[in-house]
Amino acid sequence: MLVKKIALWLLIITFVLINSVSASALSEVPMLEKGSDEDVVVIITTSEDVEEVAQEVMAHIPDSDIRKMFNTVLNGFSLELKEGQLDLLYDIESIESIDRVVEYSVDIDDSVPFIGGEVSRGMLDEDGERLTGKGIKVAVIDTGIDYTHPDLKANYRGGYDVVDYDDDPMETKSQQGQPTLHGTHVAGIIAANGRVKGVAPEAEIYAYRALGPGGSGTTEQVIEAIEKAVADEVDVINLSLGNTVNGPDWPTSVALDKAVEAGIVAVTSNGNSGPKMWTVGSPGTSTKAISVGASAPPIKTPYLTLVGEDKELTVFPMGGALPWDLRRDRELVHLEYGLEDDFEHADVKGKVVLVKRGMIPFSEKAELAQKSGAKALVIYNNLSGAFVGMVEPAQGIPVVSLTKEDGEWLVENMKKVKKTPHIRTVYRHEEDFIAPFSSRGPVTQTWEVKPDIVAPGVSIDSTVPNGYLGLNGTSMSAPHVAGAAALVKQAHPDWTPEQIKAALMNTAKKLVNEDGENYLPYEQGAGRIQVDKALEAKTLAYPASLTFGKWSKDDPREKRKATFTIENHDDVTRTFHIKPPFEAPDAYNGKSHLPLN
Repeated sequence: MLVKKIALWLLIITFVLINSVSASALSEVPMLEKGSDEDVVVIITTSEDVEEVAQEVMAHIPDSDIRKMFNTVLNGFSLELKEGQLDLLYDIESIESIDRVVEYSVDIDDSVPFIGGEVSRGMLDEDGERLTGKGIKVAVIDTGIDYTHPDLKANYRGGYDVVDYDDDPMETKSQQGQPTLHGTHVAGIIAANGRVKGVAPEAEIYAYRALGPGGSGTTEQVIEAIEKAVADEVDVINLSLGNTVNGPDWPTSVALDKAVEAGIVAVTSNGNSGPKMWTVGSPGTSTKAISVGASAPPIKTPYLTLVGEDKELTVFPMGGALPWDLRRDRELVHLEYGLEDDFEHADVKGKVVLVKRGMIPFSEKAELAQKSGAKALVIYNNLSGAFVGMVEPAQGIPVVSLTKEDGEWLVENMKKVKKTPHIRTVYRHEEDFIAPFSSRGPVTQTWEVKPDIVAPGVSIDSTVPNGYLGLNGTSMSAPHVAGAAALVKQAHPDWTPEQIKAALMNTAKKLVNEDGENYLPYEQGAGRIQVDKALEAKTLAYPASLTFGKWSKDDPREKRKATFTIENHDDVTRTFHIKPPFEAPDAYNGKSHLPLN
């Protein structure tokens, strides 16, 4: 679908009661290839008896293999067969959908107070207990966690490893493959209780290792982890993971919807594929989960300029490297992909090295740069847009990333410099901007607003095995919201997931861009989380967002209805006004204004 060629209205109302605000990804679902003898694994869903359908499939395709059965958050099973046999599945009427198993990956000291976390710790629940998440069970579906970390060991209560099939959900260690730290970082943002204080420092952490070495896993592992968490009767699930499939009916998204129906608050990252529209991926496309985009806490942001030029380039810190802290101009050297041979034939000592993403891992580029005496390393993308990454093991120099466009501009303009090119750093204190890497909505087919909300996801310090580290990504944003949901759940134990979601969205702070204009609903959802305001909410409007789909100028007679609940939790009479958008937004013809107020 070419969005720019279609005149559509996206009509969305997101309720933000505190500010009286009326508010609010396009990629194709991968097609199943046919006619090959390669093995393929698919997820089959049905509305009928799973066991009977599985038997029917085995009778129809005897040499296929049933891998995992799901009956809690998904009514179906995973099946391994030859791609050439896929056509045979379409002959079985009891099968509702067939989806290829895809891979999922994982791309606070300042951020917790910024969203009102410290204020909330002085508030009390209905029993007079301080709001710290005490007694609330939070599931972290991720790479596992280092439950021996001094800031986490008191909160750890157990879990499961669906990668190795045991009761030890420890992060991957080097002897098992590429080590991981992502889940430990996420758990720290939610409930660290030591040198670092998470949003809900007394919440109970249950870890489910669904992503193995290198931080990758599959659809069936993620769904199995969700089923384990539901069986363990957790209160909140955090999934800081995702793929690039933008569809409301992808199996992981459906599974999260079912988990919410079971009474669990599900929080998931919106993805790191921004800044374009339609880039949200599953499970961020789940209707009932809380999908979270990334904003910035108060930070000192570095911008790079080529000496002699006015253009300022936005850089994105890479995890595992030192923060960018250059104080004077440095000579800039371009070394193509930053391979070993490139460094052997260049003098980079004391200089900033610019390389292109690809060919070898980030960590190898950084290690070669450090060994060669480089002062810092800049990696620009080989695909359009921005990216976030990690250097593992950690390196002792600053490493940052640039967009493909900015990197290519830098390379081209370095050639025009008459003397040796130098790079200069300009620092600015900023907060509450939407990170360029944060995926945008809406969701295909349904046009639902995603993200639902944003939270800090830039330069977030938290726990990692053997220490602490600052990381970027919507993976860091989601656990801020999961921790906040734990606090709201403690304050209101009888509230449903829908009410908790409403409290967080109704009270969010609406953000504006550098020009003072509102970020669009598909960029920020309801706005940036304010957990202290959510805990004080006396009135809820839910569902917290209403989507009326698309409206075409060719058929102005189309009408759609939506209902919502306004619910008071005290005896004060209140009046609310809704101002729906009656003018066509210009976002689809290249302009950025969407009149939703």
